[in-house]
Parts: sequence; C-alpha cells; structure tokens
Amino acid sequence: MGESLWRRLRRASVYLFIRICEFKSRLDLLGFTLEKTKSDFEESKLGEIERMTDANDRLRERLYDSDVAILERANFEDFLVAFQTIRERRLMGCSTDSIVQHDDARLVKRLFRNNRDNFDFFPCHDIRFLIRAFAETCPEHAFATYDLTDIVHAGYYKPDDPIAELATQSLIGEYPRHGKIIILTEGKMDRRILEDSLRILYPHLADYSLFMDFETSKAEGGSGTRDLKKSIKVSL
Repeated sequence: MGESLWRRLRRASVYLFIRICEFKSRLDLLGFTLEKTKSDFEESKLGEIERMTDANDRLRERLYDSDVAILERANFEDFLVAFQTIRERRLMGCSTDSIVQHDDARLVKRLFRNNRDNFDFFPCHDIRFLIRAFAETCPEHAFATYDLTDIVHAGYYKPDDPIAELATQSLIGEYPRHGKIIILTEGKMDRRILEDSLRILYPHLADYSLFMDFETSKAEGGSGTRDLKKSIKVSL
C-alpha cells in the first residue's frame, strides 16, 4: 500500500455494518438469547442491589440510595423501553436537560449521568447481554454500526485488517467455549449437504460453525452412528 493511499485511508472513517436480524442471530448462536439475557439481568440486578446496599452500610454517606431505588423499581422491560426511547429520540451524547419528561425519565437520565452514556448501569455479567437487550429494541432490518475510526487511527489496526476475526480469536483464547461450534455428521455427504445449506440459507452464521472433515481427519464417515461415535472420540 502506497504511503499517500495510507494517509488518505487514515483520514477516512472506518465502520463495520450488520443487519440487526443477523446480529441477533449471531448472538443467539453464541448463547446470548433474549431469554438468557433476561435471566442474567434478574440475577445481576439482585447482585448489584446487594453490593450497593452493603456499600451504603459501610460508608458514612449513603451514596447509592438513588441507584438502589431505581434498580428496585425497574424491571427488564423498563430497560428495554428506556433503550428504545434513547434510540428513537437519538439521545446519545445529549444533555439530560433535553429529555422530555415521561414515565421512564428517571431511568433514562441515570443512563446519561453527567451528560455521558453510562450503559454499564444495566445489570449483566457480560456486555454482550447489554448489546442483545439493546438490539431487541431495534427494527429487524436496521443496521448495527461499529465505529472503528478511533482505534484504526490510533494504530491498533489497519483498515484492511480482519478486525472481527482477530477479536474472535482473542475472545476464544480467554473463553474457549466461544469458539466455533463443531458439527459432526454420519458421513461425508451429510457434511457437504449441511455445510452448503448453511451457507445458502444462513450465510451470516456459516463462519460460526466448523464441520468435521472426514476426508482429511483420522475419522472416517459413511458407516452410520458407529463411525460417528468413533469420530467424536478422535476429535476429543
């Protein structure tokens, strides 16, 4: 890449786009379903209330009374309504003074404390639960946009780096359960049919699975369930 072209690219904005319906499907496949998101929220909410209550008891000033009151009152659906309000009114980066009074104004304002977003107020054990909850409030065919401009211009990545793949590999290194889903079949033909069908019907999910290659592995397909069991032992 020539130096002049690189300089022009450095001045350009860098974004990743994906449709919300595909984005949600990927999160669901990784285990971040709406049902699990709600369950994690309920568990995390109780933990946060307990943590802040204990902190209040140890401090001379009861700094967390307001936050505890908001969390005790707000349920999962209330957060979804707040997220939808933020998205529809385009409140990102806005002063809380611009928020029109409504039923969930207190929660929305808490998410924008000190005129900056504080979405970490949403109780969860993994930020992807927060992302899954917010995505639920978006139209299916809208686009989720990830602005990579700052980290690219800071030199962490080049514009043509496979950033998503690198991030996935980093995540797998820390949490192996988030690697590709390994699919074992009874034979080579089953594998080919399923692999081709997945790429045709769900191309956005194809890279999240890995089919056992009977042609290059020690396992042999084509003999039914018995050989499938053998292939599982080989893969382990």
